[in-house]
Amino acid sequence: MINFNYDADCIKLIKKLQSIGVTDIGCASMLGNNYAESAWNARNAQNSSMDRLKMTDEQYISEVDSGEWDYVHDSIGFGWAQWTKDGRKQNHKNLVDERGVSIADVDTQHDFLIWELLNKFPTVLAVLRDPTKTLKECSEKVMVVYEAPANQTQANKDRRTAICEEVYIHFFIEDKAPSTGHSRRKIVEIMQGWLGATNGSAKHKDIIDTYNSYLPHPRGYKMTLKDAWCAATVSAAAIRAGYTDIIPVECSCRKLIELAQKMDIWVEDDSFTPKPGDIIIYSWDDNGIGDCRTGANHTGIVESVIGSTITVIEGNYSQRCQRRTLSVNGRYIRGYIIPKYDEELLLDDNPSVVPQTVLTHVVKKGETLSAIAERYGVRGGWRTLYGWNAEKITDPNKIPVGLKLTIYTTDADYLVNLKVGDKIKLKSGATYYNGKNIPAWVKLSTLYYRGTNKNGVIISTQKTGAITGTVDRDFITTP
Repeated sequence: MINFNYDADCIKLIKKLQSIGVTDIGCASMLGNNYAESAWNARNAQNSSMDRLKMTDEQYISEVDSGEWDYVHDSIGFGWAQWTKDGRKQNHKNLVDERGVSIADVDTQHDFLIWELLNKFPTVLAVLRDPTKTLKECSEKVMVVYEAPANQTQANKDRRTAICEEVYIHFFIEDKAPSTGHSRRKIVEIMQGWLGATNGSAKHKDIIDTYNSYLPHPRGYKMTLKDAWCAATVSAAAIRAGYTDIIPVECSCRKLIELAQKMDIWVEDDSFTPKPGDIIIYSWDDNGIGDCRTGANHTGIVESVIGSTITVIEGNYSQRCQRRTLSVNGRYIRGYIIPKYDEELLLDDNPSVVPQTVLTHVVKKGETLSAIAERYGVRGGWRTLYGWNAEKITDPNKIPVGLKLTIYTTDADYLVNLKVGDKIKLKSGATYYNGKNIPAWVKLSTLYYRGTNKNGVIISTQKTGAITGTVDRDFITTP
């Protein structure tokens, strides 16, 4: 019988697992195995070791936090998942030191578990995300590969599966777990996580693998890394979010429209104003006159709508996952797929419904829209800035001195307040703009803002001198 004294901590972890696409069964399998290791006690040090050393958990934590104990190399299982091996404990310690918290901090342990799934245990994560996997399959994958206890017998596997079943009933059948609904924010955040993907990159492979995890494959076709992948990216986001009941899954834009029509969620109107999470379909047949109703060549998911400017995240846009900005009723818009998100979540989960600050910039001699957009960190660059001020600008290549430009910023657009040399931090999961991994030593270093370019935010481990690299602005935050 499980002691459910740690429901609040468990629900926090469930939310984090759900945010990376783990199914309910996958969540129960991870939590059940964690319970078998630590009884969900983030302050628990391996009982046999504490008995042998005649120490209490609190004494152990105190000595580790004070630096008097070699946490990394002691081979003592500790925490929520009873991390034991040197490499895993070193990575955990790195995150603890970076945050300046105790080794027993439960939120940091949860974040480390998520980091491990994303970066060190992709095969485990793939199983936990797969809606076709049974509780037994998920539990055994977590036990054998992630937790890896010394006792790998079938009897122990069955015991852990039984624990996972009890966890599943408590949190998901008896409705103790958080209800995620169908959130616009979740689908947008998944797309943001794939920004920077390029042909053949790890992120591109993740997109294709996620698409191919949906069985049976639409029309019996399994995607390859050589295929066009815009529709597959939209579909993979739906699969990752668990939203295939409200978003069609296909690797063809034309087929996406056909399926959306059957689901009664297709809007054949290029003048329609979408919301974040809606899916745009482009047609290169559009000549800009009237409402184009033929062709289906490209697609993406709307990230934000400010005024008449739409920002879309698209896979396979010039062989990358990147943003495009365009105007409502712009040329090449064929129409929109408008999934039936939970309406009660719109105000809380609509990424565009956030506090806005309106700034005014007076154009100075020699300035261009591109330079001004880069200075203020405008998403979508000069095209977005032009969209906000189109009624004032005759020629975007020639802006008159003294013109007052309107610039919209949100709480997320903090770059306008940063100066070169200011300290910044990287968010979890950050990569360079081209999708390449950022070395651990960089992530753990003090980082400085060195400006922006067309690819994102320039970072460095030095206030002046050598540049370390460029990171998408979504991965940057302030200390």
